Amino acid sequence: MNINKTLLALTVFIASVPSTSLLAATPMSHVEVQLLNSSVLSIAPNNISARLCDGCEIEQVKITSNTRFQEKNSVVDFQTALELFLKRKYEYLSLGINRNDRSADYIIIGGFDELAADPNNPENQSQVEK
Repeated sequence: MNINKTLLALTVFIASVPSTSLLAATPMSHVEVQLLNSSVLSIAPNNISARLCDGCEIEQVKITSNTRFQEKNSVVDFQTALELFLKRKYEYLSLGINRNDRSADYIIIGGFDELAADPNNPENQSQVEK
């Protein structure tokens, strides 16, 4: 019984230790973070600066030649993504991060619209004559 109490106490302690970085606290190699546009300080050709969670320090995530830019479900180039960000047309953006090298896999301005991408969604299917 004492060993169970010790394990429980250790688990509660580990879970309560605050992390200084959202990336350090996540055990996966690729993560997606949903950000308010106001949490993103800047997007430059070589990095994006953002506060990845409330209370987190500002983090730099590298933009590489492999980073994909999208406006919702449509692929766009860097310049278009930057203009959309600066116009603050959308409230949110999705940031896919490769934790191994701290690079951006993708930046989706406006977030990905799963319903629009679902081929089984009746609104996306063409009308068939009866």
